Amino acid sequence: MMKTIPISPNVPTRVLAANPQRKVVSIQNNGTEPVFYADNAGVQTSGFNQGWTIPPQGTIEDEYNKGEVWLIASNYTTVTIQEV
Repeated sequence: MMKTIPISPNVPTRVLAANPQRKVVSIQNNGTEPVFYADNAGVQTSGFNQGWTIPPQGTIEDEYNKGEVWLIASNYTTVTIQEV
């Protein structure tokens, strides 16, 4: 299933619930600013809790995280997510 999700500025957004059956999640950043990815609501755009960086127009895949997926960005953007 593929879906496009809006990300509000500086607000951690849960984009996927935990799924023990998940094989891989693919996240594409549709914007012009970095988006940061983590498995918890404490994700930040900088500092100690900065998430993994998804560069502008970039994509990451994670085959290990079966838990929640959280994203944050400094500016409004959208991401496209596919969970298999």
